[in-house]
Amino acid sequence: MKTIYHNRLPHLAPLGATFFVTFRLADSLPQNIVKALKEELEIESKRLKRISC
Repeated sequence: MKTIYHNRLPHLAPLGATFFVTFRLADSLPQNIVKALKEELEIESKRLKRISC
């Protein structure tokens, strides 16, 4: 039997299943990586806006 529940996303939780969970703590990424990711996001957002117009 499976249990279906909704939190932020729907999940299937088979009874007796084993799950692997990964946690990322706040500020666990180096600031240079955070900056690079934000720049990449901004570039991609602008590109997508140009395509959709």
